[in-house]
Amino acid sequence: TNNFDNITPTEIYNHFKAGLVEKGYLTEQELNEYLKAAFELKTIPETLFTIKDAPNKAAIEAVFYKYYKNVAGKVHGKQKQYAALLGDYFEGYKTTSVSTNFSKSVY
Repeated sequence: TNNFDNITPTEIYNHFKAGLVEKGYLTEQELNEYLKAAFELKTIPETLFTIKDAPNKAAIEAVFYKYYKNVAGKVHGKQKQYAALLGDYFEGYKTTSVSTNFSKSVY
């Protein structure tokens, strides 16, 4: 169930599966746990998720930026909440930095 925005759970799953699982940054199980925490329960886990083997932070931020921009359609005034989907749930990412990068649109 998606309690975060109006996107269908299938669309969310497909976007993040292509961007994170198929590139080997997360396992399918980790993706499912993340989606449940971030989109259904909207609760930050005690242990943050870890991205594995990412070439750089920008590659991961781009997946989340593309979700915000292309899938969700750049919801006005919600940029920080979308940046928090990465910053609040994953080790090594800060929502403020991610949000700043979103506004620069460097991807």
